[in-house]
Amino acid sequence: MGRSDEQGPMSTGAAASALLRERGAASWAAAVSHPMVAEIGAGSLPHETFRYYFEQNVLYLEDYARAIALIIGRAPDLAAVTVLTRFLGQIVDTELPANYAFLARLGGPDRPDPAAVMAPVTRAYTGHLLEVTGRQELPAGLAAVLPCQWSYGELATGLAASLPADPIYADWIGMFAGDGYDELVQASTSLLDQHADVADEALMTSLADVFDRSTRYELAFWDMAFAGPGGPARLIDPPDPPIGPPGRARHSRAWVAPHGKSPASPHGFPPAPRATPVVIMTWVSPERHSSHDHELAGALAGARRSWAARWPIIIDVRLVLARGMTGRTEESATDSPDTPSTSSPGPTTVLGSDGSPIRHVPQ
Repeated sequence: MGRSDEQGPMSTGAAASALLRERGAASWAAAVSHPMVAEIGAGSLPHETFRYYFEQNVLYLEDYARAIALIIGRAPDLAAVTVLTRFLGQIVDTELPANYAFLARLGGPDRPDPAAVMAPVTRAYTGHLLEVTGRQELPAGLAAVLPCQWSYGELATGLAASLPADPIYADWIGMFAGDGYDELVQASTSLLDQHADVADEALMTSLADVFDRSTRYELAFWDMAFAGPGGPARLIDPPDPPIGPPGRARHSRAWVAPHGKSPASPHGFPPAPRATPVVIMTWVSPERHSSHDHELAGALAGARRSWAARWPIIIDVRLVLARGMTGRTEESATDSPDTPSTSSPGPTTVLGSDGSPIRHVPQ
């Protein structure tokens, strides 16, 4: 991803989170002072506009929660797991139920229509979050998810100084304006500061690109919600580049599914074979087996064992490979990252996180 043109070189002598926020100051300011935010604060936003925001936001938050779960799998110690688990709990236990309740209060069902789909901005934003958290280390994952959490706390603090008379808007502001939410934001940003070396210029440039993109998606999401269904969308340029060597399988989307449920996909992935809190599935484009595919499968299998040994949160990782345009899928995993699978005829045993065979897959 290219550097944003709204900031020059980053300052020195400050924490990583402060540097990232400083670099994207223009987009940040535009997001927290967006006209829709101002109308929420004034209590003048049409209820139908706010309902559309929630219809898209619940879809967004479901993937946002999955992104946080992916970061938990990369937590290096119990302290980090504790902070991130609180972060996840805020979304799953507080914000999603509140969003469902707001939908009901604004008229109609408390869930989006089952046929509802993500708007292009929502899909692009969540794709960015899952791409980064599924493929990169903890600092990058935090840089991706923090603009949402952090900016909501900031905008709500400003609006809380003079709450609107409409209880729907006042209650929404109150969800993010308070010592408890502010403390969680501080814990999340401090976690990034602990694990991002500001002296590492290459790392900070990479984190800034991730953080900037998420901040611009925050602004684009407000634009999208304010415009309503079918309204103009703010384009985020340049787009996220594909991952993987040219001509090889490229990463497209990461799904996280609870045990016993397959991802919402037409490809019929099988459920996990045993009770696991989180299952990661990485989707790659329709191409034949290659050495790169097997290297990636080995790396994922190694990560699975590493995570299982440290934290029993993410303990089953599968590489899902498409076969042409037929819709057939195949799971590939190697027992050791140092011993790639071969494409010779014969069955391949796919191992679960405990080393037991799941099923046989024909080569």
